[in-house]
Amino acid sequence: VWPQFHRSSRTGRLPRCRRALQGWQRVAPLATRLPLPWPVLAGLTIVALAEISPAVALAFLVGGDAYLRPGELLGIMKEDVHRGRPQMGQQYKAVTILLAPDSRGQPTKTREFNDSVSMDSPKRPWLGDLLWRRAASLKGNQKIFDFSHAQLARAMQRCGSRLRLDDWHLVPYLLRHTGPSSDCLDKS
Repeated sequence: VWPQFHRSSRTGRLPRCRRALQGWQRVAPLATRLPLPWPVLAGLTIVALAEISPAVALAFLVGGDAYLRPGELLGIMKEDVHRGRPQMGQQYKAVTILLAPDSRGQPTKTREFNDSVSMDSPKRPWLGDLLWRRAASLKGNQKIFDFSHAQLARAMQRCGSRLRLDDWHLVPYLLRHTGPSSDCLDKS
């Protein structure tokens, strides 16, 4: 049996078997990563605080609470963290993070500029203040988290090993899945 070629201006001359595999990927996509339960993230944070650094522990919490991709999390600069202004009204009381400021010319993954994230979780009202204190403690316009994605991944795996979670395949992107799932379960 010889493969037949499909003549289409969009796909060119692809064998039908390749097109069938592409269709199969749509029917049976790769498995998505499951979110971490918030108590597990809290455990990772405690281990990071005790054995690695307070900055890594804060990165775990901020990434989970603010639904940030690892690149967004690690790209936050001191000038991107803005203190809440409760005197302007209730909606302005929380610390906010500016993601992908247009002055840097680097958009988010969805090609957006100037996205802002409000650190206003009712379950963790203290987290925005911790982030603000971290930003205020830095000199100049430094990155809030001065480590690479690889270092964050190793830290997460190390903390997971300490909690005997080696088979969970912990990676920083799990933080992005954790926040929305937790908030949905909490009806926040």
